[in-house]
Amino acid sequence: MDVMITIFEDDTYTDYAFEKELRLELKKIGRDIITLESNKTKERIGFKKKGMRVVNVKMDGEEIENPDQFNDTISQAVVQATENLSLELYGLV
Repeated sequence: MDVMITIFEDDTYTDYAFEKELRLELKKIGRDIITLESNKTKERIGFKKKGMRVVNVKMDGEEIENPDQFNDTISQAVVQATENLSLELYGLV
């Protein structure tokens, strides 16, 4: 299952810390990270461009088609991981 997480750029962000925190949250729902890659980008929000970090995560398990089930499992784990690291989540696909 592939998930794309977009967070606002933060000086405290490291791939290692985010992967470690996300892995802990995903273990609670019986999932694990296979690969994690991130890229810096700039997104236009209103009239300004903001620095973003796009994190592509490949995790084990079947694809979740039901939006409610996705929100109750994967989304909740991602939101908790970003909150634990004091990062601002922009989007999750």
